[in-house]
Amino acid sequence: MSPRTVLTLVRHGQTAANVERVWHGSIDTPLSEVGRAQARRVGDYVAATHADAVALYASPLSRAHETAEAIGGFLSLPVCVEPALAEFGLGEWEGRSYSALHGEERMWHHMQQDPDFTPPGGESPRDVATRVMGALHRIAALHPGSRVVVVSHGGALTL
Repeated sequence: MSPRTVLTLVRHGQTAANVERVWHGSIDTPLSEVGRAQARRVGDYVAATHADAVALYASPLSRAHETAEAIGGFLSLPVCVEPALAEFGLGEWEGRSYSALHGEERMWHHMQQDPDFTPPGGESPRDVATRVMGALHRIAALHPGSRVVVVSHGGALTL
């Protein structure tokens, strides 16, 4: 049996899209001032509670990468970019409000009924889960018996 790897999963800090309740998905949105402060606080917390981390991975999207950089500053670790940690891509529906996705498109209803439901030009829940889980398994295999911090997105991490 191989040694247990512990992955500490972190969702990026706040963006303007979060405040506006708009799905940005693969749209590259930076952190807000509040998000940068959140990233510093989580970096301080992770350093105080998980100083044994040996590696730090992040989605290539700037909001996750900025959050990881703040954490890396506290842990003295470089950020390794992992494209498969990117947010759930909604294709043509990106940039739309959560209320429109819920009410007009009934996106969450469709996804709950069918894990292969795919928004136009986007990804299905099953595709995202497979992509993100594959990345997490690869990361864990690279660091057996260690703690690794992984910074990604709310949609990608909840599937």
